[in-house]
Amino acid sequence: EMEKKLAKGNQLKNWYKDTVIEANPTNRPNREKQFDPTTRVIYYDIPEKVEILKRRILDDGPFDVVVAFSQGSIMMHLLIGHLRRELPGPQELRKRWQCTRNEAEMMPWRLTVFFCGMHIRAEDYFNLFHVASPHPTVHVFGKEDEFYAYGRDGFGNKPMEEYYVDPLVLVHEQGHQFPTAQPRAKQIYDRVAAEIWRHCGRKRTL
Repeated sequence: EMEKKLAKGNQLKNWYKDTVIEANPTNRPNREKQFDPTTRVIYYDIPEKVEILKRRILDDGPFDVVVAFSQGSIMMHLLIGHLRRELPGPQELRKRWQCTRNEAEMMPWRLTVFFCGMHIRAEDYFNLFHVASPHPTVHVFGKEDEFYAYGRDGFGNKPMEEYYVDPLVLVHEQGHQFPTAQPRAKQIYDRVAAEIWRHCGRKRTL
């Protein structure tokens, strides 16, 4: 429902397509196959899709913070993983200093906040985070989320928060959503806001 509101009547689209390979093929729904740790998932055209997202951020930015929800987190992991393998180019160097990348590990934004995030499922991209990224991240999970166990499990790889050197992990008692139940929701948003202020150069603490 949130996606439909954001789309405002426009066509909903996926960033990329994937295929689930089973050792013994079944007619199970794709969702069940995705959540089966014995299956193998293949992502298609990821370098091209990552390049589209990178260009959007560089052309429309600079941005200070990226917020990713649910499967959008996977796309952000892939973008961060690819960017950290690239040396900064001239376009990044032309942006204002907040967006300047002086080294490969420096992203052209300051902080990523993941809500109900998910890990990279395709083994072909596990190596993007064999060494954890120093990029600052916040990870917010709901314990009643039907995808909670899946999101916290690496399925043969490390859990998504372990892709990063010093992740801040926050948990609430609701489901697959931005938290709304008080007082925990306010506590989470206050902490997220404090992290944004901290990484964006302002002195504000809880």
